[in-house]
Amino acid sequence: MKKRTFALLAWVLALALFAGCAGPTAPTLELRDSRESYAHDERSAWDGFLAAEVGDYYVTNRGTGGLIYVCPKGTDRFIPLCGKPDCNHADAGCNAYVDVGIGIGLFQNRIWTTEFSSQDPDHGRCVTSRALDGTDKREDYPLPFPQLPDGSRGGSDYSVFHNNLLIRAIDIDESLPFEQQIERVQILDLKTGELQEPFQDHFVPGVRLGRPIRPVDNRIFAPEEVREADGSVSQWLICMDLDTGEVRRLTPGDDVSSWYLEADKLCFVRMGSCRCVYDLETGETEEFPLEIPDAVYERKDDYGYYVMGPIHNDRMDITFYFFDHDRRQIDQLDLTDGWRLMYVDDTRYWFGQFDPQGTLVSAYLDKSAIGSGNLKLTQSGR
Repeated sequence: MKKRTFALLAWVLALALFAGCAGPTAPTLELRDSRESYAHDERSAWDGFLAAEVGDYYVTNRGTGGLIYVCPKGTDRFIPLCGKPDCNHADAGCNAYVDVGIGIGLFQNRIWTTEFSSQDPDHGRCVTSRALDGTDKREDYPLPFPQLPDGSRGGSDYSVFHNNLLIRAIDIDESLPFEQQIERVQILDLKTGELQEPFQDHFVPGVRLGRPIRPVDNRIFAPEEVREADGSVSQWLICMDLDTGEVRRLTPGDDVSSWYLEADKLCFVRMGSCRCVYDLETGETEEFPLEIPDAVYERKDDYGYYVMGPIHNDRMDITFYFFDHDRRQIDQLDLTDGWRLMYVDDTRYWFGQFDPQGTLVSAYLDKSAIGSGNLKLTQSGR
């Protein structure tokens, strides 16, 4: 696959920090009414993260096992979502344990994710849910892989929860030549269990959906790769409409390293080149110079914008630059020692890494400190 830009973006964001690890136990959480999702908020784009009234949740995964962590309201530390005494949080006996942990969602006051099914001997996937305190885990819906021509099942999938929907992209068989590979985009309704493939006419052999997938309201934005008649592969940013089933190619996606919506504008960075604003109504694109040369990532926040600069060295140190709404630089944060951005909430930027034992360690930057000229991370629980 030629997914270098999109693979780099996924690595840059580090939105699926991977672990199967030990740690302290979770407190009992009060089950109050919770927000169903950040459906109308840019934070709905954060893979692996969701917010509820009782706290913030984050799922990690190393492919062979991970954990759901919670940061209860009023605290500043992520801990495994498990209240069992003396639990080592290392296997399926732990309430927080997920054996594959792709995607996480909040619906009907329950935590949802996708995992391997214990009922399927061929390692089929299923959608699971559990209470907000990690108890009462259920396998709610199967997620079958379509069969390959030889009758076998295979491939990999990527899932995003959005309101009452699970949006799932499946690479059926990456061992085949590109022009023979088949992509599936499935939409599962968590209310009814109905599974549909509304965009399948678009995904013919030689058309592949990239990562990440970002749902906003009734639209899904994602990169895709297309095998052209001359054998070359082109990249695009596309929009899939959940209401109509229409798929639109918006703008060439070569070297696009980040994008977000601002009103009806698609804003994105062409890595090391320029930042662009694409009008979803007119199809016109404006280009602007990068304030930080070789910047690879930009997002808008309540005070202005934050931009991630290039990787500095073999330690992969990174600097975040902060700009006001007039794009005047007001501060910067130098990140060392492997810290990666997890997500952004109303008051803090959250960063994560893993200690030698494989336990998630979190740190944060208070937004109120931006502009002080002395930004530094505060390690959680210290």
